[in-house]
Amino acid sequence: MNGDTYRPEPSPSTRKVKKDLGGREFSASFYPGFARSIDVNGDPVYDQKTDGPYPFVLPDGAEQPWSTSAVELTTQGSTVTLYVDDPSHVVESIQVTLRGPGGVRASESGGDGAGEPDVVTIQNTPVFCPPYC
Repeated sequence: MNGDTYRPEPSPSTRKVKKDLGGREFSASFYPGFARSIDVNGDPVYDQKTDGPYPFVLPDGAEQPWSTSAVELTTQGSTVTLYVDDPSHVVESIQVTLRGPGGVRASESGGDGAGEPDVVTIQNTPVFCPPYC
């Protein structure tokens, strides 16, 4: 990259999205330099190209996104935080299955978990500036 190349202001380091999924709210808070898309049970919650930032603009002097990231998922009254440390940038996607309301307590007490689980899929490999400014 030479000094004459235009580079927009860096993108925010945190993005929070919320979506109603069949009458219940799902939210995700994450570093948009990590996630290209987030789906819950196959339903899109976040798509970089549609929801932005597109492209994700790296800070001045950075040629790679951060290697560490936290993803906070909230659904059915529970919050789970995933910490990702990927210094070689090899994670392609992450899939997490979250139990229904009551979680393990409902199962241990003879219940069925009080609802269907949520399968959350996070796709990595967002589009970056640079090189796509």
